[in-house]
Amino acid sequence: MFLSASARSSRCSHTVVFSQALAASGVDPKLFQSRMRLRADAADFTVALDYNSAIVWAVLYHSVFSIVSFSAANVALGITPCCRRLRGRCGHVRVVRSKHGPDGFNKPLHGSSLMAVKARKDARRPAPPRERARVLNNEEEDEGVEKLPSDTMRSPHDPDLPALCSRSKRNLLPCSGEIEQGEVWSRTADWRTLFMRRTAVTSTDNKADVLKLGQIYSVLARTGSVRDLRQVLVEPFCGSCGQQREERHTVEKERAIRTFHHPTALPIKVS
Repeated sequence: MFLSASARSSRCSHTVVFSQALAASGVDPKLFQSRMRLRADAADFTVALDYNSAIVWAVLYHSVFSIVSFSAANVALGITPCCRRLRGRCGHVRVVRSKHGPDGFNKPLHGSSLMAVKARKDARRPAPPRERARVLNNEEEDEGVEKLPSDTMRSPHDPDLPALCSRSKRNLLPCSGEIEQGEVWSRTADWRTLFMRRTAVTSTDNKADVLKLGQIYSVLARTGSVRDLRQVLVEPFCGSCGQQREERHTVEKERAIRTFHHPTALPIKVS
């Protein structure tokens, strides 16, 4: 194949690249030549190579390697000049056709017809993803969940699960403490909105007003009338074990935005 491509010399770009690859592999050239040297009575054979549904045949005929391919109309295409001119009587083409069979170009495995190429592409096309139901309507989908082991690790000093679940029976209405917290958050939103709107005004007389509002807000924060936004919002008791959080417990801060139902207050960034 190298001789037919370079015509007059075996020293071409292909042989240079091949020699470099052989040197990089660490294989002795003499050993490679002894292993690749064909016997005088080497039998003819051919093997199909698949390149993205296109079939190319590597053929050995009379101790000469060549590559043969076929068009959709079953016309042979070779790389050597003799195969191009006399492709009907070329030995490499006849070896492929003898293995290919009379109607081989229509076979889906190695055929070159449009029908065979389409069949190979369809066989390689991945199956469509299975559509999953958007809504689960099985009444027994949670059956046996209560018998599964809990994902939360509990220590021997944690309260029992029945005692932990039975100590906070309540309805869906807010308690007095939740109502007071809602009033504090509403008052915080209103005062912070007033403060932010005054800081947005650019005037010389506005500095005294902003300072006065800041002093009032500090007094309200000390008395508990508004929330101090510098403090991290965290539950005082753990929802898993019921223990009270202390300073030694690590709290991971996450930014969030709290909105309110009344239109007079702007959203507040909390953590």
